[in-house]
Amino acid sequence: MWRARSRAPWAVLAAVGAMALFAAACASGQTSSEDTQPPGTFSAVEVDEDVGPPQAGGVLAFGLTAETDGYEPSSSRWAASGYIVAFSIFDPLTSYSAELEVEPYLAASMEHNDDFTEWTIGVRPGVQFHDGTAVDAKAIADALTANKASPLAGTVFDFAKSFVPSADGTEVVVEMNKPWSTFPQVLTAQTGVIRAPSMATDPEAARNPVGSGPFIFESWEQGSELKVKKNPNYWRTGLPYLDNIEFKVISDVQARGSTFETGGVDIFETSDPQQIIQYTEQAKDDPDIQIFTSQLEEGAKTLMALNLATPPFDDPIARQAVAYGIDTEVLSEAAFSGIFPAVDGPFSENSPFYVPDHGYPEFDTAKAKELNDEYQAKYGKPLTFSFAVLPSPESQAVGQTIQAQLAEAGIEMTVVTKEQASLLADIVLGHYEASAFALFGSPSIDREYVFFAGPAKPVDQFSVQVTRISDEENAELRAAMDKGRTTDDPETIKEQYEIVQREMSENLNFLFLVQAIGALVFRGDVHGALEWNLPNAEGGEGAPGQVSVVPFTANIWISK
Repeated sequence: MWRARSRAPWAVLAAVGAMALFAAACASGQTSSEDTQPPGTFSAVEVDEDVGPPQAGGVLAFGLTAETDGYEPSSSRWAASGYIVAFSIFDPLTSYSAELEVEPYLAASMEHNDDFTEWTIGVRPGVQFHDGTAVDAKAIADALTANKASPLAGTVFDFAKSFVPSADGTEVVVEMNKPWSTFPQVLTAQTGVIRAPSMATDPEAARNPVGSGPFIFESWEQGSELKVKKNPNYWRTGLPYLDNIEFKVISDVQARGSTFETGGVDIFETSDPQQIIQYTEQAKDDPDIQIFTSQLEEGAKTLMALNLATPPFDDPIARQAVAYGIDTEVLSEAAFSGIFPAVDGPFSENSPFYVPDHGYPEFDTAKAKELNDEYQAKYGKPLTFSFAVLPSPESQAVGQTIQAQLAEAGIEMTVVTKEQASLLADIVLGHYEASAFALFGSPSIDREYVFFAGPAKPVDQFSVQVTRISDEENAELRAAMDKGRTTDDPETIKEQYEIVQREMSENLNFLFLVQAIGALVFRGDVHGALEWNLPNAEGGEGAPGQVSVVPFTANIWISK
């Protein structure tokens, strides 16, 4: 069994699904207490999970913040909401434990050779997909091969050369192009989800998911509701507890709250600051309301992503001017009620990988004005650019606050509002100057490698390396990330991540704003959303799993 120490637990935006921007910025974490509360943050309400043995049966109504475009692992785009549904229908090959170690989940084992150029995935015997076909070595190899061939997910597997099933169907051998010590980490995400072979030939596969997970897909009214029913042949002994789950898409914050208040949903996810504050206060006095928040953990960073392939941000002077002109502390208060803390890099100050004074520009209007004057002298005009954001109140507040701050330095920023699908399309094709973005919320920065260390591509070509920073300018950062993949030694990895932080502060293709906080709000009779166990070798309960605002629904139950 392979283990790799991770930093803080995951949040909501992972590998491929991370591109859901502001709306999907959530994190995972463990319950906290006021004793360990960092200065300036609010106190979470403890969730009482000591409620006796789980009870089987019942229907759960789960409120989601956003719809997902489909559930084909190699081609659909999953953010936090999508993962909650997907991990009800599918199983990932690996997952994180409460000790922040990568452990086998659907995989029976994960083994590697001495230099991490070959991995062997063990196959659990007797596991079936919902259509009755076997989850054997060929099915796993084919699913991973499809993920590697995908324009969306394929770049994640650049280091992987081939996935070859053994003749007896008991294992899959993964040959690498380069050493990849952290390979099991990407298998915790969408890229490690195994779909049934029948989906490969189904033209409507994204709308008809077939997995091996605890629930079987029943129906989907896109934009409204997706229903699943209990898998009676699930390989995990005794799971799931629920008979049915109804996932209801309620994108409007107020509607989500009122639906919960009137009993329309039993549990819902949110990353709205005011809603988090509201239910944190209500839960103190109402035993029928529970809330879990991720404020002590590593969460997705809300960013301003800059397009370095076109003016004005192909010039470092422009990037520096904007970076110096943004006061992230004021931004946190103005747009996020102070509960989304300001950040200056891919790691929060709580992370063991965080390096103080790594060179990120501190707010300085005078310095920003000086750089803007330098830019104007060079090009004969002051620095102007557009910043694309979502239509949500928080995104608008972010845009307006930054716009006013930069104006003090003579920088003219125009706020452009776009719907999520349109904005995402512009970003991956390079049709933007600056854009709202959410990234670096995974348990390992390596799992998001392709978004910041992947190869540069020209405008109009699809690219998940969204800032299109050149290979030359990004060379030292990529070399550090690649060296981190040659070892499982924590100190060596930490040294390389220090280089990464300093290079990001130099390159400034991402301007860091705040860390997102996610929450689950649920009724007093809903249990198991936070406390669950990984499978052991026989499929029963093993070590405790990672506490998350993106829960494994197999473990949720309702008391009667």
